[in-house]
Amino acid sequence: MKYLKKFNEEFGRSSNYDDDEFINPDLEAIAAFNAMTLSDKIKYLVFNFGMDQIEAEEICDDNENITVDDLPDEIRFTFYDGEEGEVPVEDDDEEEFPQLEEGKTYRDTKKFFGKKEWEPDKKDSFRSKVKDHIKSQNMKAVQVGNDFEIRSKLEDKKVGIAMFRDDYIGVKKEGTKFVDEFKYTELGKIKSAITKIIKAYKDED
Repeated sequence: MKYLKKFNEEFGRSSNYDDDEFINPDLEAIAAFNAMTLSDKIKYLVFNFGMDQIEAEEICDDNENITVDDLPDEIRFTFYDGEEGEVPVEDDDEEEFPQLEEGKTYRDTKKFFGKKEWEPDKKDSFRSKVKDHIKSQNMKAVQVGNDFEIRSKLEDKKVGIAMFRDDYIGVKKEGTKFVDEFKYTELGKIKSAITKIIKAYKDED
């Protein structure tokens, strides 16, 4: 159980979230996960949360009947507080895995960065959410000025960067010229772009 213990120590099953935050469940995504085979559940955790095969197997604990409610809070929270009426968006290359829409953090960010001037403390709060997501992928978020370099833990290799500008956030894979630009209301898309960069790096290894 050492991998699950490590995961819980890093994120905390009870310290990060209160029970009253687990509201508005995404029933479609929950049902899709619960209906998966054990093998697909392991693949889902590896694909969506950047963990390795052994860590995912440890969380599932060889339990074919593991459900969303059995997952660590950091993962379980992604199935809750979704926007009412929204349908998860599926990428053509990733259609075998349910894609989750933005929830509470998205609405908070939209409230913070609507049409009014972006307050520094609110931007810092958003930056922290991006940093936490990078760390949740078992990577390092090294701050350089206002930006975060995405680096591997073992090799300390730079694999990408999240750049914070006045009117957008840029996400760029190391070695490429082009930057994907996102609004401060697109936290889910930003997380997805970062996850794809990290997954591509891990697949290369």
